[in-house]
Amino acid sequence: MSESKAYRRAVKIREDFMDRPHRRAQKVTWDWPTTFTEIGDCYAVMYTSDKWNPGKKKDYKHVAEGPQKVLLPARSIAMRGEGQRRLAGPTVTIDDFPDTFALLADSLGICAHLYANDKCKLLPDDEGFCQIDFPRAKLGAGTFPDGANFVFLYDSRGVQAVIIGEKLDVLKDGIVG
Repeated sequence: MSESKAYRRAVKIREDFMDRPHRRAQKVTWDWPTTFTEIGDCYAVMYTSDKWNPGKKKDYKHVAEGPQKVLLPARSIAMRGEGQRRLAGPTVTIDDFPDTFALLADSLGICAHLYANDKCKLLPDDEGFCQIDFPRAKLGAGTFPDGANFVFLYDSRGVQAVIIGEKLDVLKDGIVG
């Protein structure tokens, strides 16, 4: 059985990010969602990793260097907890996720600036900036068939958030773009 292009790209992403050889593949039990709500702009992705010190995790924060969007599966557009708010934004359909992705690290969440409505109008700064945590989530990365890269947060239930951006990539120095 030959390895797919997505598999080879996922291995490269993982090895570049961790700066060591990839050791194993793991199957997930969930399917990629196809309908998302674009809820705002992504300003940072936070994670904890032992990428440069095996066995010793350290927290990292990738601050977006170019425009990035946060997409949540349409099934999960309600935030939980105090200050609950309906998340708004346009509906986005993505049906070409790769069959393989790279596990990067444990997720610590994302920082975002949320939309006020589905016309992509941002909320005022004092209301719209927030940290969104995804307990027990992992940070993954992959490449769409057209060559565009994405990062995403997932757990045992499935995809929790997808971050897309034209300059987004994963290299030896970490997440860039």
